[in-house]
Amino acid sequence: MDVKHWLSQQQSSSVIGTSTQLLSTTTITTASAPTRPPTKEEIALLQRAFASFYGTDKDVSKAVELLSETIDTWEKTQQPGDEIAGLFRVRGDAFMVSLSTDAAGLSCALNNVDMSTIQLVVCHVA
Repeated sequence: MDVKHWLSQQQSSSVIGTSTQLLSTTTITTASAPTRPPTKEEIALLQRAFASFYGTDKDVSKAVELLSETIDTWEKTQQPGDEIAGLFRVRGDAFMVSLSTDAAGLSCALNNVDMSTIQLVVCHVA
């Protein structure tokens, strides 16, 4: 059910009547065209970001950094929204990998800690 149809079924009020009028007279515009296509350097930045995350020499923190730079550039130059959304998704994936790696490292470190050391630290702090 579209919004206009839904509004027509609601109780009549000045707000709904105004909304219906606005819906019938409002034109939906598409996003503006990119201010320019990405430069070769910006495309190379994107490729380095993807290589840092998906490549054989994986460096997730570097990938997050490069993806953030790429997102900034894509937004400033008004690149298509689906491309920007895709960059955010990949950066989110990189954040999740980073968090899970950090959590696994912390878990491993805690499993290898000598409990007497923790007790001494706790006793010393208290």
